[in-house]
Amino acid sequence: FTIYPNPSNTGYFNIALSNVNSDVTVEVFSLLGQKVYETNETMVSGKLTLTTSEFSSGVYLVKMTVDGVSYTKKLIVE
Repeated sequence: FTIYPNPSNTGYFNIALSNVNSDVTVEVFSLLGQKVYETNETMVSGKLTLTTSEFSSGVYLVKMTVDGVSYTKKLIVE
């Protein structure tokens, strides 16, 4: 599970997970533990693009759940 660009200053970020073609849930949390974003998407060819335009500058935790397995990474929004 990879997030790029990170830090993100482009208004979006990509999530990549090797060759997954499945429904995924993506949740973004502030460092205070508040959920600031959630979406259910279909990942195609292991890639998903999401916008950061709703986020203030700062550090977030991105939690992605695929087939009952959760992954978490840090995202920096500039």
